[in-house]
Amino acid sequence: MLRAGHPDQRSTLTEVLASPWDSLLVDAHGSAAHASLGTVTLCGLSGAAEHGPDGKPLASGCTPTTCKTDPASRTRPLAPHDLRARVLGLFVCNAITLGEAEQYPSDVSLALDAIEGHPQAVLGLLRGDLDTSGHEPRLTAASLHSGARLGQLATLLDAHGRRRGVRGPSAILLGDPEQQLHMPDGALAPPAPPAPAAGRVPADAEALGNWRVRLADAEALEHGLYASLDRGPDADLSACVEEMTSHRQAALDMLLAAARTPDETWEERVEERSRNWGHAVLEILNRTRGGAFSRQLVASRAHHHTSHWSPAPACGYCRAPREFEHLTSQLGLTDRRTLRCPKCGPALSLPPTLHPLDIDVPPALFPSQPADIHVAFPEQARGLFAVHLRSRSTQRGSYDHAALTATPGRHTITLTLPKDPLLELDRLWVVHTDRFHVAYHQQRLPLLPHHSNTNHQQ
Repeated sequence: MLRAGHPDQRSTLTEVLASPWDSLLVDAHGSAAHASLGTVTLCGLSGAAEHGPDGKPLASGCTPTTCKTDPASRTRPLAPHDLRARVLGLFVCNAITLGEAEQYPSDVSLALDAIEGHPQAVLGLLRGDLDTSGHEPRLTAASLHSGARLGQLATLLDAHGRRRGVRGPSAILLGDPEQQLHMPDGALAPPAPPAPAAGRVPADAEALGNWRVRLADAEALEHGLYASLDRGPDADLSACVEEMTSHRQAALDMLLAAARTPDETWEERVEERSRNWGHAVLEILNRTRGGAFSRQLVASRAHHHTSHWSPAPACGYCRAPREFEHLTSQLGLTDRRTLRCPKCGPALSLPPTLHPLDIDVPPALFPSQPADIHVAFPEQARGLFAVHLRSRSTQRGSYDHAALTATPGRHTITLTLPKDPLLELDRLWVVHTDRFHVAYHQQRLPLLPHHSNTNHQQ
């Protein structure tokens, strides 16, 4: 019960029935024919029996003493026309229906029964898809006490429904739209709009969308790697990809949950899963005997096609001319850019979300000697990276491997070669992962038997 100065005072049903009211607002579960009020059922039966569309009484229909919604008579039926109110508000889904097809085809109707009794007007919800709360009846009560006319109330409830995403009208008035119960006095303050429930901070739509695209990119890479396993089985690679899939799927579940019921930490949890996924990617280099670098390059572009080419600097090792290849995807995946030397092979493959790294390497490698690799990350750099050195003969396994956290600035990674390596052109791989995106860098370094006067290459 809402009264000026006592907006939430409770009253018993006996008090409601015993007193005349300017307005009574019913906020309950139900339909156009019935509303549950605890020990009482508001039943819209108008005569001695419920009739169907042919005018004949319905078997097991409502009667003045028993409502069909409770054949065991655990609750007492109450007719809306007995409610002593000038205006009756029905905040019940489909409280007022306008056609036979909108409800069960009988003559039981809350609104029509009310109009035949005390109420001079009935204001009710028109739709069944309105998830109402206590805000709507309080808004109605405050507007009535502020001097709003009934027609203005219907318009106000329609506007409130539109703000909640409802298309079309939300409420309907049976009665005089110019009727005014109270002169403006502001005795009952309008309620504040309902605040989001604690722990349900609306998730940022752009952030959700960005993560969804990144997850799709990760899934495409995994599918490309699974396809390579069909052509050439590798138990270690298979285990790594399965671990990637597990972390990605967990992140997707978190993302979908955040879209439904977000909280303040959802993105942190997705971020953590992306780091675990990235760790599994880097493990491929060290865990598989061949490193699967070529497989990853092929898988990263398996769902893309070439859109155009652009000029690129000459190869830092052999000085051969190179071009950037720009890749796009019809599946909406993130674009990629690749760089390869016609003599030295692939040098770069990355999405636009990751920057090419400045990698400074020694001009040559020597047996049993440490080699300092300098990797510079730009500002705002995140994620993980690995520096991996192995022989051109992939069957010999890796020479050395280091995995670190990517932070802005220059990192120095010292790798050590074995005493008896093959004297050939070795491979240096630098792989950077961040938020389900991967960038691949490759350089060739000669392994010489002894030192000579050479300069660093970029």
